[in-house]
Amino acid sequence: MQTVRSTVSMASWELCRWSNHQLFAVVLSVLLSGCQKAADIDPTSESDNAQRIKVLATVGMVADLVKQIGGEHTNVQQLMGPGVDPHLYKATRDDMQQIMLADIVFSSGLMLEGRLEDTLNKVGEKRPVFAITSRLPPEMLLSPDSAGGHPDPHVWMDVAAWSSCIDVIEDALSGHDAAHAADFKANAVPLRTQLRALHEYGLSSIASIPQSNRILVTSHDAF
Repeated sequence: MQTVRSTVSMASWELCRWSNHQLFAVVLSVLLSGCQKAADIDPTSESDNAQRIKVLATVGMVADLVKQIGGEHTNVQQLMGPGVDPHLYKATRDDMQQIMLADIVFSSGLMLEGRLEDTLNKVGEKRPVFAITSRLPPEMLLSPDSAGGHPDPHVWMDVAAWSSCIDVIEDALSGHDAAHAADFKANAVPLRTQLRALHEYGLSSIASIPQSNRILVTSHDAF
């Protein structure tokens, strides 16, 4: 009986010793794996991101232009997501924090952002806020009688007019980061070319439709 008990005790001790070794090996492998992953992180990536211009754009159309012009030198955030009506949008506390923390804020302007435009105008008294349609000449805008003479704010529907908004973005980014002004200017060149080609395509496509058949169906009853 004593022999059996001793054998069991020895077996139990060996099992415990083996388990401890195995456990140590597993823990060590996890720690080494974690160290390896930490070593793989490029410390310069966070530094590069911190050096980028923090840009807040109100709507997606504006954000798209800023991303293409700013390129790698900007970190662009969009205030309003897809499906949000900018005319009725009301800024929340988090929105105000985003606006105040941004280096530059870009809006479309012409009251597209509705109530938010008053807020942006007040913030713009102390911080860089730019309405990208602000330089458009009156002849490039539509001011239908049904809108009380107010310009149509949906400027991106006119590709030629929307292309003219590039200057505001390029100048604003260059003024904030003069060291990369040449990059902003270079990025704007192909963008203007693309929009010019799109504008010409639109004109030629519409011209191919008989005038009596030019019927527009839209889900938006404004303008």
